[in-house]
Amino acid sequence: MKPFDLYRMFQQNVYLLPFFSWMETTIVGTISMTIQIPFGSKLFINWGDGVTDSFTGTSSQIAISHTYSSSGQKYITASGTGFFDMALLVCLNFHSLLPIFYVSENKKLKTLVLSGNGLSSLDVTKNIEMSSFSCDYNNLTSLDVTKNIALAYFSCNGNSLTSLDVTKNININAIACIGNGIESLNISNNVKITTLNCDDNSLTSLDVSNNIILDHLYCPSNSLTSVSVNAILAALVANAKTNGVCNLSAQSTPAPPTGQGITDKATLISRGWTVVTD
Repeated sequence: MKPFDLYRMFQQNVYLLPFFSWMETTIVGTISMTIQIPFGSKLFINWGDGVTDSFTGTSSQIAISHTYSSSGQKYITASGTGFFDMALLVCLNFHSLLPIFYVSENKKLKTLVLSGNGLSSLDVTKNIEMSSFSCDYNNLTSLDVTKNIALAYFSCNGNSLTSLDVTKNININAIACIGNGIESLNISNNVKITTLNCDDNSLTSLDVSNNIILDHLYCPSNSLTSVSVNAILAALVANAKTNGVCNLSAQSTPAPPTGQGITDKATLISRGWTVVTD
């Protein structure tokens, strides 16, 4: 048994969802830990050896322990009641422990951070109050955020997404989708966006003409052409923002600005921008 996995979860103030489970190899002996769960909520742990313990959340930490009389594989489950009203959930770096995570019943979530957990699927379509959402470094190949209209911050770096629909996320201020395989990205409806990090994807073009307050654009290591780079620089000049950052370098085929694009790059720099291109 690796009790510190569970211990680390609680120490990082991770609030359990209604149900999750994992398989562990246990040894003979007693494990002990101190945890804190939401006030008034109940936590049930089935230790996989026929014993289930229950715990009630208080205003302080509580100590729990369990003794295994035999070693071997144990299927451990944890479930809870009273967790549906939580507004914050953070669960980091559990790798293969949490291949599937259910948040559909947690409809009052405002902030959800599920990075580094090896997730292969995730449904957040019922979490319509969520304003901040991070799911970096998982194994997601698709993700639907079209129902999350309240999102202001969204990060899905380091997954395997080839497409991403953010056209309904009209309140978003910042998007980070670094290191996926996204081939196109429509941000024309994201008129409140100020920061876009879309490094290391497969974008061949990007229209920022509607994003008039965008002042931090990071789009290196894609497949932009010189024509696309010129269009982006022209749009940023037209948007008339000052003191921004624009990185369009390291395209799969070098794509330096040409003609008017060279002039537009110089104009942005004269307005206090940092502009990096091929």
